[in-house]
Amino acid sequence: MVELRDSGCDSASPDIVSVNTAISAIGRSQRKDSVRKAYFILKNMETIYGVKPDATSYNLVINAYAKSRDLQGGQKADNLLKEMEFQFRNGNRGVMPNSFSYSTVIDAMSNDIRGGKLAEELLDRMHGLHQSHGGAMPDTVVYNSIMNLYAIQGDKDSIKRIQSILRFMEESLAQGNLNLKPNIISYNTLLKAFAYARDDFTQDAKTLLDRLSATNDDSNLKCVSPDAISYTTVISCYARSDVQWKAKIAQQILNEMVDSYRSGKSRNKPTVFTFNAVLNACAYTFNPKEKVDAFMVIVSTLVLLQEFTKPDHTTYGTLLKAWCNLIPKDDDRRNRIVRSVFRQCCKDGQVGNMVMQQLKYAASPELYRTLIGKDITQEIKISNLPTKWSRNVKERQGKLPRIS
Repeated sequence: MVELRDSGCDSASPDIVSVNTAISAIGRSQRKDSVRKAYFILKNMETIYGVKPDATSYNLVINAYAKSRDLQGGQKADNLLKEMEFQFRNGNRGVMPNSFSYSTVIDAMSNDIRGGKLAEELLDRMHGLHQSHGGAMPDTVVYNSIMNLYAIQGDKDSIKRIQSILRFMEESLAQGNLNLKPNIISYNTLLKAFAYARDDFTQDAKTLLDRLSATNDDSNLKCVSPDAISYTTVISCYARSDVQWKAKIAQQILNEMVDSYRSGKSRNKPTVFTFNAVLNACAYTFNPKEKVDAFMVIVSTLVLLQEFTKPDHTTYGTLLKAWCNLIPKDDDRRNRIVRSVFRQCCKDGQVGNMVMQQLKYAASPELYRTLIGKDITQEIKISNLPTKWSRNVKERQGKLPRIS
């Protein structure tokens, strides 16, 4: 298009839409230099293509930085946001930063230990730009991003700050400010903070879930009801806790979720993550008085799982861990169950690193040699096993994704 324009064909000149489309494609390409190229186009748009960048142009590159593995991505994204603010103050209304601009920069700061403080500073800047020059007002999306940044900190002060923000949003809604209406992402972010916390907030999580489930009794929660993430996160809280009979409680929450789904709430359909969380509660049941119940919870959970989804590598790895904990080494049932689980895992193509690690703990040396063909003391790589055993494994690699 540039060559045609330079040859005199004005109708072929790139416009802002086509240039932004190019930036978007390059930014999403995941190539090593994709963000650098997207940034180059942004900074040279007017010179090369004869068009001025708009808010979308900046937002696309900011988003590329946020999703990159660049440790300085947050700072670089914020530098672009500051450029947008500067130009907007000087009369360029086309680059007015919006809630996407601010929330994406906040997300990009997730690896910075000063993340919470920086996010609050961004919020102040957004308020200031709105008051002084009529910029965009902070909304639910921005506040959700700030809460998400605090949620991954794992300390009491961060949880208190999230609760404070959520109360402010609820109070603003009560006063008629629909711009700050909390949504299910807002409440799931608090649940996520409870799950990530180094202290036990299990009961707080259950209380919030019960509150969400009784929306008709709370004016602040009208049109907000728990979804699959809500239920799964609370079950995870129990799995990580020392609460007595947590396996049975996890099963009860799962049953509530299933009943809700069957009553017509499609967002509450249990996922493989839900079932894995219940199995995890069983795997970490150490009280001898609770182990029989945990065993029975596993059996019923596996039956229910088949109705809604398929097991993944985490399912099988957690099962092996559970049997290792719940069945004594000298019990003949242990080797029989471990053999059955592993063979089904191979059949499903779900033998991942977690499965191999837990197999060493769960199987006897003799059984391990029978299943793998190697001594239990030997190091085994997944690449050394039959390819079909791991054909369906999708293990996380690199940067962990958000849980919201």
